[in-house]
Amino acid sequence: MRSKFKTSVIYNVLILSLSFGLTLSAANADLATTQAMAEQGNADAQFELGVLYHEGNGVEQDSNRVVEWLTKAANQGQAKAQYVLGAMHYFGKDVKQDYTKAREWWQKSAEQGYDEAQYSLGVMYSHGEGVAQSDNQAFNWYQKAAKQGHADAQNNLAVMYENGSGMTKDYAKAVMWYQKSAAQGLTEAEYNLAWMFENGYGVDQDYKQAFNWYLKAAEQGDAMAAYVIGMMYNYGRGVQQDKSQADIWLNKACGSGVQTRCNQ
Repeated sequence: MRSKFKTSVIYNVLILSLSFGLTLSAANADLATTQAMAEQGNADAQFELGVLYHEGNGVEQDSNRVVEWLTKAANQGQAKAQYVLGAMHYFGKDVKQDYTKAREWWQKSAEQGYDEAQYSLGVMYSHGEGVAQSDNQAFNWYQKAAKQGHADAQNNLAVMYENGSGMTKDYAKAVMWYQKSAAQGLTEAEYNLAWMFENGYGVDQDYKQAFNWYLKAAEQGDAMAAYVIGMMYNYGRGVQQDKSQADIWLNKACGSGVQTRCNQ
């Protein structure tokens, strides 16, 4: 089973607002000040106000006002607002879906160093959405985000090193980036790192390490990892042979949609 590429873009303004420190209690505590600052042209306040209108927190939910205030902030160079507007156009959330506009806003945000936008641009170039497909550009943007600690970007960068997409194949660098991403708990990276240990790509072949990383991925719900764990228990590879554990994990895998040998 080849390594797994992570090419999903997450749009969730609530999560974004919490990560930016805009807790609901704090926002509600001084809504009037936020409104006044936004109307006076403060870009951060405009972004916060757009988030509040999205959540309907302290104000009536209003998609038009969301777009209005985020656009005001984005036009002033507020990187987070630019990122969210890009996501809105990417998914067609409160605006017409438009990959070109999504790329334009993400480009502006990414050039300011915002890692989520850098990763998202990498996804667009990987798929050729709103841009000509380009492994070189995808690699460039994944690398920028990966160096800032973005787990999904680190995983995708590793996949590109493993496959030689956009650069010369380099298993050692693939392992390095998988390790960084897996250390943050990204399921795909845990699976991919296990694959490298199982096959001895960029590292000495080590079935125990492979088992340990597959197990981490399986415990997070990765069905293919659960299947591999079941087979490793079945044959005693990297772990003491245990047919009962093999049945448990293979049943989990089959119940999650992995059909390989499920009927045998």
